[in-house]
Amino acid sequence: MKWQFVIILLVILVFSACKKEEYTLIWSEADSPTDVRLTDVVFTDAMNGFACGGTRWRRGEFLQTNDGGTTWTSDSIYHNILNEVSIKDDNLMLAGYLGSLLQYEQNTMSWNLVQMPEEVELHSIAYYDQNNFIAVGGGSFDIGVIYHFNNLNSPPDTSFTGINHEIQDVCYLAADEAIAVGYGAVYKSYDSGKTWEAKPVQGEFFLTVNFPSPTIGYAAGFTGTIIKTTDGGETWKKLRNGNRLTTKREIFRDILFTTVDKGYLVGDDGVFWITDDGGKTWKTVDMPEVRLNAISIEDGTGFIVGDEGRIFKFED
Repeated sequence: MKWQFVIILLVILVFSACKKEEYTLIWSEADSPTDVRLTDVVFTDAMNGFACGGTRWRRGEFLQTNDGGTTWTSDSIYHNILNEVSIKDDNLMLAGYLGSLLQYEQNTMSWNLVQMPEEVELHSIAYYDQNNFIAVGGGSFDIGVIYHFNNLNSPPDTSFTGINHEIQDVCYLAADEAIAVGYGAVYKSYDSGKTWEAKPVQGEFFLTVNFPSPTIGYAAGFTGTIIKTTDGGETWKKLRNGNRLTTKREIFRDILFTTVDKGYLVGDDGVFWITDDGGKTWKTVDMPEVRLNAISIEDGTGFIVGDEGRIFKFED
């Protein structure tokens, strides 16, 4: 009887911990030109946006809109899935499978393929300026690579390979500082991404990292853990421990903060969470139960992309 009571108490605690206040937000779904998995979305202004995705070993798709996401066009530009799109200073780049990095050439209106030395999947790219660009990737959980480029049209000038952690995401904090996260690992660079130092953070397969300021940043991952730093990635504290017995397991695919306090999380089974207090508390938005992979917000208008070519638009 004693053990039965303990089990019942634990069940009650789990379900009570799962309940979150709902966030009132109006969203709509756009007509999508594709039914493949969409992995990333980026808007440069209120009207112009880009997305990518595809099917592994079959095709990579690149999507564009110039009317604020009302209509999208899709082009199959590669023979494998594309994981991330990045655009800054008119430099448009895509990262994908088998170490592929595609850059759009404005003069020829064509895609230039730069193949990485190790043909492992590239998961994320970060661009600071013409002389500082990072691509990260890996596979099988324990194979990780980080490349630094000082010229977008050339192979990497520095390769940080042999990492025993698959690297999933990367971002710049400043010209000389960057953070990369992955399987049980957080790395920081102090020289624009040429060399990296591991930080004492474990216990999660981190899939996403975002810094709304040079000192405050957030990361989340595969078991639903959320961590935060207030000193530029030197130290991290857990806002949510996804490995606790009384915590409902979630898979967070992308995190985005528009200010140091206002943030968004998307993930599997239609997970869409919003915080107004720097991650202390989260509210949920009721969404279709589809895997949501990426979120982008520009001037108060947001877009979320997911599996089955799904594209959602919201105002907040």
